[in-house]
Amino acid sequence: MEEIEKDFHLFAQDFRWQMIRESVKKDQSIEVKREDLVNHAKKVAAYQFAMYGLPNVPEQQLNQYAESLLANEKEGRRIYEKVEDDLVLDYVRSVVTLESKPISIDELHKLTN
Repeated sequence: MEEIEKDFHLFAQDFRWQMIRESVKKDQSIEVKREDLVNHAKKVAAYQFAMYGLPNVPEQQLNQYAESLLANEKEGRRIYEKVEDDLVLDYVRSVVTLESKPISIDELHKLTN
């Protein structure tokens, strides 16, 4: 029970984001396209190859690896959610104006806790 209480705020934050994301997607008719998924999967693949010292992988090999990532249920879902988040955040950034405001560390802690 303690663990649930300890982590509940994380669950609540995630749930809020999911609700906001779904609302924005619906209101703005945002759709994740196959092309977006493949492009992101290719970026993930290129990054993974680069981590192993292979910075210049041929396009065909990147495409094959990207398709295998998308075919994997767990990776495919993760990529879909990342692309979906990016599309929603791109929309939000386009309609929201942020104003910088200097604050102290104590004020930051109050806002984030």
